[in-house]
Amino acid sequence: MLLTFARIFFGALASAGASVATSEDPAADAARVETAIAYVLAGLRSVVVAGVALPRPGPPGDEVAG
Repeated sequence: MLLTFARIFFGALASAGASVATSEDPAADAARVETAIAYVLAGLRSVVVAGVALPRPGPPGDEVAG
């Protein structure tokens, strides 16, 4: 599940970077991207702090060893 999350998050960040790079107002778009990322991370943090039970990981191979 960690690998799946990493792929999704990386895709979102790559898309956000492309959006800022091609924007007519990069500074404003960068600020919006920063705010959106802060919301996502705050949401993840609140799930962890609240002790919410997460679904079981996906199929074998979808985790990172370590």
